[in-house]
Amino acid sequence: FIVILHIFKCYDIEDIDKYFTRNNKQPIILVHGADANDAQWLISYLYLKDDYDVYTVQLTNLKPNKNDDLEKIKLKLDNKIQYIIDNTKHKKINTSFHKIILVGHSMGGLICALSCEKYHKYIEKVITINTPWNGITMLTCIKISAKYFNEMAKQSYILTKCQHILNDKNIPLIYVYNNHDICVYEDDAHPTHIKNSKRVVFGYGHASPILFKKIWQKVGLI
Repeated sequence: FIVILHIFKCYDIEDIDKYFTRNNKQPIILVHGADANDAQWLISYLYLKDDYDVYTVQLTNLKPNKNDDLEKIKLKLDNKIQYIIDNTKHKKINTSFHKIILVGHSMGGLICALSCEKYHKYIEKVITINTPWNGITMLTCIKISAKYFNEMAKQSYILTKCQHILNDKNIPLIYVYNNHDICVYEDDAHPTHIKNSKRVVFGYGHASPILFKKIWQKVGLI
């Protein structure tokens, strides 16, 4: 599975979700993390496609642009949300059943939270997988750009803002973590400012949990 993830990272496929089959079901958007792309969700799509209209969003190229901060990158998710709102055939996106579910891996979870500030009335809940709610490890800082390091350092403004958005807008959060993630330590994976949150323990490693069907069962999606 880890090898498969690395293969996915070698291909920069823009808007891979245009090839996904949709049947006017509840929309779910899968948001990748730093140093990745939306192809990482191909296996997850197979698990979710029978119950949801699955969308992904290409936040960055393979190598993140150091001039793009997280609030600028989140505009790409905003555009995807707006696209769903404008193009949903049943035009009932504001009803309970048809609200959007956001799923973010790692940095993608922070992007999901940022988009909830503008689109909270269209969002049913946010699910994050190994997201650094309270900072990333120094090992991760070495791997990604200095810009992202500054914004995801412990006690940064952006981390606090992400948590307060979900709390203030009362967006339910389910956050997945495991004790074997060298990118995000266990204490840093727990949001400290979000009241309406539930934790799920699953998997091994930082990215590999998304490849297993059981993770979607654990968070109650299938």
